[in-house]
Amino acid sequence: MVSKTMLKVWVFLIMLSAGGSTAEFAFGGTIEIKFDDTIKPLGSETYFASSKKIVNQKINPTDVLFQLKDDRRALMTHLYDLGYFDAYVEIFLNNAPIDNVLAVDAPDQIISVQVSIRHGKQYKYGALSITPLGPKLAAQPAPSGTANLPEIQSYISDIVDEWQSLGYLQTDVAIQELIADHSNQTLDVNVRLDLGAKSVFNKLDLDTPTAVKTTKITEIVALESGNPINTGTINTIETRLRSTGTFSSVMIEPIQVGILGETDLKLSVSDKKPKRIEATLALSSLDGGSVSAGWTHRNLTGNADQFQVIGTLDRISVRKLPEWSLGASYRQPAIFSDPTTNLATELTLGERIYGSDRFRYSSVFIGADRKTSNQTDLRLGVNLKRIRNIAQSTAPLISSISTPFQMQHDTRIDKINPQSGSFSELTLTPFRQVDQLTNGLKLTYDVRRYYEINDRVIVAGRLQFGQSFLTNSNAIIDPDFLFFSGGSNTVRGQPYQSLGGNIRGTDLSGAQGMAIGSAEVRLKIDNSLTGVIFADFGYLTPFGWKTPLEHAQNHAGFGLGARYETALGPIRFDIAHPSKTKISLESMALYFGLGQTF
Repeated sequence: MVSKTMLKVWVFLIMLSAGGSTAEFAFGGTIEIKFDDTIKPLGSETYFASSKKIVNQKINPTDVLFQLKDDRRALMTHLYDLGYFDAYVEIFLNNAPIDNVLAVDAPDQIISVQVSIRHGKQYKYGALSITPLGPKLAAQPAPSGTANLPEIQSYISDIVDEWQSLGYLQTDVAIQELIADHSNQTLDVNVRLDLGAKSVFNKLDLDTPTAVKTTKITEIVALESGNPINTGTINTIETRLRSTGTFSSVMIEPIQVGILGETDLKLSVSDKKPKRIEATLALSSLDGGSVSAGWTHRNLTGNADQFQVIGTLDRISVRKLPEWSLGASYRQPAIFSDPTTNLATELTLGERIYGSDRFRYSSVFIGADRKTSNQTDLRLGVNLKRIRNIAQSTAPLISSISTPFQMQHDTRIDKINPQSGSFSELTLTPFRQVDQLTNGLKLTYDVRRYYEINDRVIVAGRLQFGQSFLTNSNAIIDPDFLFFSGGSNTVRGQPYQSLGGNIRGTDLSGAQGMAIGSAEVRLKIDNSLTGVIFADFGYLTPFGWKTPLEHAQNHAGFGLGARYETALGPIRFDIAHPSKTKISLESMALYFGLGQTF
């Protein structure tokens, strides 16, 4: 045997001469793999499970023959990945070496199978030469210690990715040599990269048909010939196109067409169905039912623009008229000569209940959304609103103008059923009530965190904080600029917005300060069912956090719940109970809906 053997990463099956321990099994027997060496390679005991299955099922011996060879190949791959380059696996079928048994000569009956295994020692990294290194990885230590093929392949891939992120999109491996030195039991690595020229944009090549106008796609891409491009540029463009909501898939492939780095971007997209009808249903024993239905056109004028009409009925019960709203919205991407800015408009009519009062309102919003990264969204606009308390015939009509600014940062992978990550939303709303000549600023902050303790347990927490600054605290203020607590979105077990009515004085509903905390422990019972323990606490201060204890009110709720996984998301069922109340069936509140509470 030569002292050095050239290894290609994709070649794994090399049989070396050696002896080893054996594991025997007969028809219906148990496969047991034993190793001569003291340490068993991680995961190796799982191999030959497929062979055992088909042997136990008494399947055709030819199939057993093929499966044994496949399992041996998989085990050899596993051992090579872990650095066991002297590994040896030999199989005897009816005492004959399996390599000498042709498929056409497979025995009619399998009497015995012996598996002989020896893995030898793990190799260490020897000489490691990978050039050129990017500036980031050059400053970091290279792989060392025990040789590991997936690790070195990942390291090479990271180097290629770094150069492509720096604008060398055609970076490829020109030379890749992995040499196992059997005499020293080391793995030498020699890799040379070909960077090519730095990439610049040439033209966009639309590779698939789409109902979106080419001019609009060009506006969203927002590249001119000669602009430098890299993987970050491509990822940003793909994100912009996906965020329109018009496409079900987006893929961009860079193709170099010139020796100076001129690169075409081949764009492949798949359109979603243009029209969508949706409906949701939620139930609460305290607050009644809630139903919403909507219709959406995802590409109304061919500009990847969305038009949506949605109607809702909330607090449906036999005791009082429900809340209702009817709204229409329109959104178009890449306006104002900015590919990251989207036009956003909304028109809403409806009636809402705050405390013991019922308000009728109408509002018009016009503004812009901007996506600054994959995880961060901004919104700024102007909102004109009129609202009146129709429960009181003498209540004044309130007209206001506001300029809400909202920033969201979302690191959750699954928005409907989050397992980890965080969500935060900051909203600043300066406003002026024209009729009352009252100015104010409403600030809200909503932060949610999710901790995956292990495969079965997730701890989730939410904090909602609010402060409303008013030039006149004794004025009648639009309730939307103030705070209430109670219900499924704040404190479960307490009636909807039961805290906050007349909190600033007679006919002055709504607090200027709010803090609401929620905590959940979610225990996964099986693949479909999850149990939940939760507690909520709400605190309102009438005149804000400048005087946090003056006439403050608080309440709390706690309970148990269950989540059942479906294709649409988890179905939610909660049983909540208010604090400071004797536990009884009459005082419990039931909640039913789709998705997690937060």
